Amino acid sequence: MHNKWFYIHDGEIFGPTTSEHLKQLAASGHLQPTDEVWKDGMTKRLPASQVKGLYCAPKTGPPKGVS
Repeated sequence: MHNKWFYIHDGEIFGPTTSEHLKQLAASGHLQPTDEVWKDGMTKRLPASQVKGLYCAPKTGPPKGVS
C-alpha cells in the first residue's frame, strides 16, 4: 500500500488505510474535520480538515436573482 494513512477517531487509532477510504470516511461523517490524520513520512499529525481534497467544498447554486 503506497499511501498508508492513519487517523484518530474518538480516541482510538485506526489504519493503515488508503486515501480513497479516508475520503469515504469523511463523506460518511465517520471521520470528523477535527480528527487527527497522518501518513508515513509526516513529521506531525494534522486535523483532517487540513488534508487537501479530503473534504469537498460545499456546492453552491447561482447567486440569488440569477437563473
